[in-house]
Amino acid sequence: MNNIGSILRKLAKNHYWQTLYVQSKEINGISLFKNTCDFTDIQINFLIQLSFYNSLYIDIAIGEVGEIVLDNEIYEDAYYVYKNKDKETKVKDIKNNVTQNTKQKNIKKEEVKDSDTWIWRLKKK
Repeated sequence: MNNIGSILRKLAKNHYWQTLYVQSKEINGISLFKNTCDFTDIQINFLIQLSFYNSLYIDIAIGEVGEIVLDNEIYEDAYYVYKNKDKETKVKDIKNNVTQNTKQKNIKKEEVKDSDTWIWRLKKK
């Protein structure tokens, strides 16, 4: 599998396959494989590699990382691990912020309920 894995990496880095990958996401008529379902393990691994290199090329284009990452598979793997850890940290921060905002909104709602309900209560007849 190691030899197949390195071949898949080389193919996925190739601009031809990257172009097909991007276009197949945008245009329904373009497909990477003859089959459209029941993908083999090799096809799935190839799609994973295409997605990774697509993300890497985008990060290089926006200046988030230098092209030196493409010089060595170890650099690529290290960047992949870094990117996932960074994403996990951002997700945790977002969840914490959402939780804090929800708690603050609930507290404000309770304050409003306690202070305003007596004003709007209709007199019983």
